[in-house]
Amino acid sequence: MNKYLINLIEELDILYEDIYNYYEPLVLELINNNIKDINLIENYLDNLLSIPTEKSRNLYMRLCDYYKSINEKNSLFYIKEYKKIYKS
Repeated sequence: MNKYLINLIEELDILYEDIYNYYEPLVLELINNNIKDINLIENYLDNLLSIPTEKSRNLYMRLCDYYKSINEKNSLFYIKEYKKIYKS
C-alpha cells in the first residue's frame, strides 16, 4: 500500500474517532435524561450511521434501543438501515 493511502486511512480513523467522541456524550445525555426529542434522536442516528467503526455502531444500536421505547416504527427503520449497510 502506498504512503498516501496509509496516511488517508490514518486520517479517516482519527476523524471517525473525533466524531464518535463528539456524539457519545450527547447520546448518553439524551438517554440518561430520557429526552424524547425525535428530531434530535434521528439526527444523531443519521450521523452515527455514517461512521464505520465498531464503537459508533454500538452507540448507534444503543440509541436505536432507546428510540424503540419512543417510536418503535421509526426505530425499526433505523435498524433496517443499519442492517442494509453493515450486515449485507
